Parts: sequence; structure tokens; C-alpha cells
Amino acid sequence: MSHEVAENIQRDMIKQNGSLIYQQLFNGKIMVLVNYPFIENYGQQSQPKPIGIYRPEELKKPFIVRHLEAFIQEIINWEDYDDDHNGGAKDHQTIGFHANFDPPQ
Repeated sequence: MSHEVAENIQRDMIKQNGSLIYQQLFNGKIMVLVNYPFIENYGQQSQPKPIGIYRPEELKKPFIVRHLEAFIQEIINWEDYDDDHNGGAKDHQTIGFHANFDPPQ
């Protein structure tokens, strides 16, 4: 995605990807978070969503698979946020071709 800044000058809009984060806390436990994607210079980045806090011995393969499923579902919901939203652009700012920027002067 990009928008035209001036004649023959376009600025790319860079989308930073989301991530599934495993972070060890000071007490040795592991905190699991979903970090949402965001588009550079477009709105504010969402706060990470905590999935849970676990003792290291609890993190077995089934937990990791569930975390990955939750992460994928959160990213799908983020990408598809306004498709089924009744209010449309009034309640949520849409992005896309000629949706957000004034035409070039």
C-alpha cells in the first residue's frame, strides 16, 4: 500500500507483522502475549493481548499449539475487523484505495 505525497512521489505504508511472544518474567514464569500488526504512521499500535502466564514445566507441545491457534485467530480477526461490522467506516476507520487520503494537489 502506498499513497501519493506529490506528483510522481509515493510513500509506502509499511505494515509491521504481528507476533506470538514468550517472555520470561522475573519470577521465572513464562508470559505469553499476542502482539498485533500495525501500519506505520497510521493510527496507534494496539496493546499486546496476554494469553496467560505459565510455569516453564507447563509449556508442553499441546499448550504451544493452542497458543499458535489463538494467535492465528487474533490476527485473522485483526485483518478482517470491519467486514461484518454494521457501522462501517463510522465506527472503524477503513483503509484501502482512496479511502484515507486527500487526492494529490
